[in-house]
Amino acid sequence: MRLPTAILAVALLAVAGVGYTQVPPPPVPGLATPVEVSPLLPFSTLEQSVAPQEQTVEQMLDAVDALRVQKTVLEKQEKAVIEQLNKKVEVQNERMRKLGIGSPKPLEKQPLPPIIAPVPYSVRPNLPD
Repeated sequence: MRLPTAILAVALLAVAGVGYTQVPPPPVPGLATPVEVSPLLPFSTLEQSVAPQEQTVEQMLDAVDALRVQKTVLEKQEKAVIEQLNKKVEVQNERMRKLGIGSPKPLEKQPLPPIIAPVPYSVRPNLPD
């Protein structure tokens, strides 16, 4: 009885390990290749690597400069993807408009009703009784 249970447990662990592997997404055509990012380190490893080593000011400035370059690259990639998305959505909306699907014009904004606040008691005028 124990042997089949053990074999079943080992088989389930093997299947679960194979089933949860991650496949990287396909590259987006027309964009630069993504910047390689190192995998996340466990908190204890990160704490050890940051805490005991003192960095010089020059090293810190170089790190800031490298981070800003990465940020610029990411912003350019984001802008390119948004631009492609807007073009595709525009083509799709035009096609839908030609087919008579959806609203032909954007909805108009309705004005909000005015907000009337109560007058505090201390500001009210004294009225004769």
